[in-house]
Amino acid sequence: MAYRVKKAFKNLPELTTVVDGKRVALNQSYTHSTKGTPTKPPETITVPLATTAQLRAIFERGDPCVEQYEEAKMEEPRNLVNEYVPKNPFEGVPRELLEKAQSAGKKKPIKNEP
Repeated sequence: MAYRVKKAFKNLPELTTVVDGKRVALNQSYTHSTKGTPTKPPETITVPLATTAQLRAIFERGDPCVEQYEEAKMEEPRNLVNEYVPKNPFEGVPRELLEKAQSAGKKKPIKNEP
């Protein structure tokens, strides 16, 4: 089973939570900068995207933002040429039409007389 963020929460780009004491982003990773104060310098905080294991932990603790889903299995590609092209391209053509086409394709010898 796989885990993903529910569609209702996809419009929140900076949606975060804490897993094992680490802040993780649920939709996309981002960087946040804080302003400095007279006693504290400015700080840049980078929040990484949650891994699959972290999404599983978030789901198992009952967070409403994450859901479990089953991945769709892809079908094997089919060889459509073998299915739709007949082995004999003239299959189903009457014999008379085949003989007429063969005789029409033959050129009569041209005599070159001086």
